[in-house]
Amino acid sequence: MKSFVKGLFGSRKEGSERRLTHPRELEVGDMIRMNDSYALPPQIRDKLFRVVSVSTYQFERSFDTSLSLESDADDHIDVMIEKEDGRERLCISMTIDRDDVEAIFDLDAFADIFDNEDPVRLSPRSEDGFEGWLGPVYDQQAQGATGYYHEGEDYRDKRPSRYEDDSQPFEYFELRSSDEAYGVDIEVWEDGETDVALSIYRPVEDIRELWPGEGKRA
Repeated sequence: MKSFVKGLFGSRKEGSERRLTHPRELEVGDMIRMNDSYALPPQIRDKLFRVVSVSTYQFERSFDTSLSLESDADDHIDVMIEKEDGRERLCISMTIDRDDVEAIFDLDAFADIFDNEDPVRLSPRSEDGFEGWLGPVYDQQAQGATGYYHEGEDYRDKRPSRYEDDSQPFEYFELRSSDEAYGVDIEVWEDGETDVALSIYRPVEDIRELWPGEGKRA
């Protein structure tokens, strides 16, 4: 905790030439404080987070920047900035493990996401430990879409080289609530490993404060 806070106050001096006005400007080492709204899950409400890496998701010709952040309590989230109907919003995601998936959803129903040809409707059976992260009902939006993950690569000001491509391909499955406020994002990698994340969609203003750090974009 001490070193975490020290990094915050140290960054104000050393990074004073930078001024952050929007979350899309965040780089590695920068810090944010989330809003204290009770609409946010307790894991992130009024919490301080540091950006630990910036990566890129690629779907066909679109490139989406993903910020990985950690708190002093070792909570990890990923944040993307999306545009919906011309308005920006945050997509805040928390990866969960298999035991969590089994606790939240019926596994047979969850398996239908991959096995059924038709879109699946899924309902959580428990919110214990995940209050604020779950919608009442999810409908499948994407089924096995091909994506590429550029780990540790920030393509906001550039594009990947045609000659050097270290991206990792994956299949993407997505479910969202009817009000578009909650999501379940699933990535299936070439080796069969599967990552599952719970996502919430929130106003950009839920990031209450931003501080520059020492990180610089490559």
